[in-house]
Amino acid sequence: MTAKTSMRVQVDLTIKGEPERVFTALTTGAAIWWGAPYLERKEATDLVLEPKIGGRFYERWAHLSSEPIGALLGSVVAIDPPNLLRMHGSFGMTERAVLGVVSIELTPISSGTQVKFSHQATGDLDDELEVHYAHGWHDLLGRLKFFVEEGEAEGVRFDPSLHSHY
Repeated sequence: MTAKTSMRVQVDLTIKGEPERVFTALTTGAAIWWGAPYLERKEATDLVLEPKIGGRFYERWAHLSSEPIGALLGSVVAIDPPNLLRMHGSFGMTERAVLGVVSIELTPISSGTQVKFSHQATGDLDDELEVHYAHGWHDLLGRLKFFVEEGEAEGVRFDPSLHSHY
């Protein structure tokens, strides 16, 4: 295990669907396709991304009337629907990362949408953690692709009525 202070994960993929549809699934539909094992806690009940400047990306573990319980994964620092989403945060590395930046760019192409994803982080990192995150991001983006193209997903929140909106 080699200690390091930074990491960068990049994923490029094509999704058969227009950018607006991909962007909607990526933002307001994240809880439908994002699930275990990529959660802070296995008892998570929801995953919320507020698609606006300063919007939170957080995991809800329970919700007792006025007292939400969960973890903040990131905050939206740039958004230009349906082309760009950029967030700063720990993205699950709350005990190790000083700063993380996730950037997702969507470009229309003849066969759908080209997705350019990058996650850069600085902090108490190592090669093993970078490989773990690279695998996780590839898997999660594959789930997004499958959801947009096939309409099927198994995320933290399953609601069949939401599937028809994406």
